[in-house]
Amino acid sequence: MLQYLPSPFGLFAIIFGILLTLRKLDVAHRQPSQHPNVQPDNFALWQATAMSAYGFGIWACFLKIVVDFVGRWAFGVLQPSLWLGRTIGISLELVWVGALVYTWVKVNRAHRLAERVGVEPKKRGGDPPEDGLTADS
Repeated sequence: MLQYLPSPFGLFAIIFGILLTLRKLDVAHRQPSQHPNVQPDNFALWQATAMSAYGFGIWACFLKIVVDFVGRWAFGVLQPSLWLGRTIGISLELVWVGALVYTWVKVNRAHRLAERVGVEPKKRGGDPPEDGLTADS
């Protein structure tokens, strides 16, 4: 039974893939009419940027799961040495983690663009609270 389950990182890939898909669906369902203060060209640019970022992550997670199962089958048939099998496995895991980091960078760029064009509210960052209170008062 266990040979049919994905690796522990494969389970993370499934979860991340689902979360990224939900975010992509949210971006896809937004309409320019929901953001009347945003220029249509800017909205289209933001939407394309965000969809690309989430799409890359979704594909990385999907391919991770496929590679897990294909690799498990191939290693069963070809039976490479333990050193070679571990080297290939760890390399593929690192490529997947690198793809997730790249996805995170692209998503952050899309969020910054959304703030600049007005799709998302600007983060307050270090601004003091409006009632004049500070963190140490």
